[in-house]
Amino acid sequence: MVMAGKLRGGVECMSKAEHCRNPWNGKCRNTDIEVFIVYKGDRLPICKRCWSKIAETDIEWGEHTRFKED
Repeated sequence: MVMAGKLRGGVECMSKAEHCRNPWNGKCRNTDIEVFIVYKGDRLPICKRCWSKIAETDIEWGEHTRFKED
């Protein structure tokens, strides 16, 4: 999402609001980014809620990151 607005004097200001890009929850759009992870070569912002859920899950980190099945 890109937000644009005008400051005094007609100067245009643009800011880019990042949203959560949790690869295991494609529907999350929270903007309270807690951490960034590298997943499949991409740097992804992860929100506080998703990071908390990821931290509680048994995940094997590495080149082929995946959730462990019970």
